[in-house]
Amino acid sequence: QRQMCIRDRYGIVQHFVEAAEKLAEEGKAAEEEFLKANFEDSVPQLEDLSDKGYARANGMLFWAYYFGYEDYPSDPQKALEYAKKGSDVADPICGLLYAAYSDISQAEKLEQLRELRPQVRKMADANDSLARLILGVCYFHDQQYEDAQKHLDQYEKAGGVLAYEMLGLMQQYIPVSYTHLTLPTTSRV
Repeated sequence: QRQMCIRDRYGIVQHFVEAAEKLAEEGKAAEEEFLKANFEDSVPQLEDLSDKGYARANGMLFWAYYFGYEDYPSDPQKALEYAKKGSDVADPICGLLYAAYSDISQAEKLEQLRELRPQVRKMADANDSLARLILGVCYFHDQQYEDAQKHLDQYEKAGGVLAYEMLGLMQQYIPVSYTHLTLPTTSRV
């Protein structure tokens, strides 16, 4: 009977491991499509993955709904709900987005930014394209334009098409004192 119990537990654990691996594979495929700006295919997949508990999907859904594209009009409230959902399960990218874009207190915002930026920066340094993109977006939001350009340039050099949109926004909105930044003149997406 004890052997049966151990075997049953092993089977249950094995089932969860296989399910987690499958979820990670699906997440990686959806992320690749998202980072190519293929929102038509990736956003429904990411919504499904978010519902299944894949926290990283929420950061991409934040992007899609905050900035809006094609069939996904801008919906900042929905975007923040996705960022909070990922933040609540300790996803550092979602936590950083939530800290930067939500209306939490300034003290809480600063505390989270101090904690999460180094984590996301470490991910970006390890060639995580989504982390590079999100760092650029958060620095842009915080009006730290040189840091934003640095991370967006790294993302773009790695083949990231979404950076071009953010660099284009920077060109439209940054103060004249930052005209030394090398910003694009047209959009590719």
